[in-house]
Amino acid sequence: MSASALNNVRLFIAIVVGATIGLWSYFAMHMTIYIAIAVAIAAFVLMHFIIPKKQQDNEVFVASGVTREDSRAAVKQGKEQAERLEIAIRRTPKSDPAQEILRKIQDVFVDIYANLEKDPGDIPRSRAFLDFHSGDAIGLIEGYSGLVSGRLPDDKQLEQVEAARRRFVSIEKAFRAQYNAMLSNDVSALEQAGRNLESSLRLEHGLEKLTTRD
Repeated sequence: MSASALNNVRLFIAIVVGATIGLWSYFAMHMTIYIAIAVAIAAFVLMHFIIPKKQQDNEVFVASGVTREDSRAAVKQGKEQAERLEIAIRRTPKSDPAQEILRKIQDVFVDIYANLEKDPGDIPRSRAFLDFHSGDAIGLIEGYSGLVSGRLPDDKQLEQVEAARRRFVSIEKAFRAQYNAMLSNDVSALEQAGRNLESSLRLEHGLEKLTTRD
């Protein structure tokens, strides 16, 4: 049951208990209507404080500056992107020269998100990875798998394929540096890994946007 639903149940119970005690005071104890109402209100307030409130995910901090909602969002994103990555790699022919490096990228990608789940304190320091780099890298791999699956690419697409393969090596190294920096809580190393990833993914660095076949 969600936190909001539990809080609604908590409120309902307090109302029922307050009303019951108020009616009992009036009919069984023969108190005046005003005193009975006062007793009912007091009972409601008391029950409202006795029954603990279920905190929302965005109210619970699991690390400095990181709520449970932030942590769950990062874990969810990791699972969704890992699924996309697996689909793209499976789509890539097993004989493709990039298969090995793509699996290495996948391994360290999974390690990074596993560490974020274990140590959510790394989430703020990995914001660029979460918001941009991981999605961009997977988009590149998806584009690559679309080009190399099926019939042979044309000359222009072959250039894109070769450029992507070179970028995959840089991306794997930058992902690995990101992971190691997270383990050591090295902020400067994390920033450098982010810059390396940005450089590896930047389209201006000889890598045109991958275009799949029609």
